Amino acid sequence: MTTVTPRVRGILATMERGNRVWEVPGKKHYTLYNDKTGRDRVVSHAIVDEMATAGWIQKADDLPQRLESWEITQAGRALFLLPSKGRRERASNISTDLSGCPT
Repeated sequence: MTTVTPRVRGILATMERGNRVWEVPGKKHYTLYNDKTGRDRVVSHAIVDEMATAGWIQKADDLPQRLESWEITQAGRALFLLPSKGRRERASNISTDLSGCPT
């Protein structure tokens, strides 16, 4: 069972709109570029590893790029189908076990 933090939920929400997490050469982090806003944000290796282990993201292999990129999986999209807890309850209180979801 993995806890969905507000940070992870925000990253996945951006990825759900078609954006990817990209490797940054020579850096110890990844970047999430948002096509709509034209901005990027730093994503640590630990968060990428956590989301990949949970099955919410996977390495993308459809681009002939030299840089590593990650895309959202069906299990990651399924998090947005869960009932909303409302704004007053913290998203960190939401725990999910999506081990049965296809990736």
